[in-house]
Amino acid sequence: AVFSKPHMSSTREGVLMVTGLEVLAVGYWATSLDDWPASPAMRGLTILLLCANASLSFAAVRFRSERAALAALAAYAALLACLVADFGVSHPNSGCGAGSGGDDTELGKLLAQLLWTVDACLLMSILGWVTIGIGFASAGWVGLLLLGFWRLLRQAGENDREVERAIASLPTVLFRGKHTPLPLLEGREPAEATSCAICLGDFEPGEELRILPCVHLYHRACIDEWIRRKGLAAKCPLCNRKLVARRRAAGEPH
Repeated sequence: AVFSKPHMSSTREGVLMVTGLEVLAVGYWATSLDDWPASPAMRGLTILLLCANASLSFAAVRFRSERAALAALAAYAALLACLVADFGVSHPNSGCGAGSGGDDTELGKLLAQLLWTVDACLLMSILGWVTIGIGFASAGWVGLLLLGFWRLLRQAGENDREVERAIASLPTVLFRGKHTPLPLLEGREPAEATSCAICLGDFEPGEELRILPCVHLYHRACIDEWIRRKGLAAKCPLCNRKLVARRRAAGEPH
């Protein structure tokens, strides 16, 4: 896959660059006298889709929103469809040959015969197709960029959900000093502890503690924040035991 192991930061910067170019395109089409898109309605729709795609792309980057990234991808696909359809209507195939120009004078006909030779027509045709090819390649690259960013955000969302499930599975207990009821985990009772190894603060009566599978105790708020910050790589600060067991997708090797 093209985006099997991308870097989130570089992809995010690429999306922001495309967003900036789209803003410039909106300004150009809104103020220029260019005749493409030819239809005023199509031009308005193009500007609307550009604004929507730029806004959704920025929102996806700013808020790490999977839905915004997917909506931006859909808006971009609609934008390409509109531009291709309008180009096909407003730029029909035209012949290439002498007399195709608008100058009907003898000098104009002579110049047309000199310029529009078979080689000149072939060259113009090749240049035209090369330009179209570059345009489609650039559009395809932007589409792949948006698709890859959406896949990155979806994977990040899955990772966050895995982390939250791991946190929710860890038991908690209210600290009551020496009378704190400590459950057995894996056949072992948590060792008696009086302080949190993360914040180094003493446990106070009534505070909620989190018990890890390695039977170490921490303040619930401290260890929860620790696990969220470390993500899938979270380990116990004292014994380095892994805390988040990532679920394997169907068909993924063990």
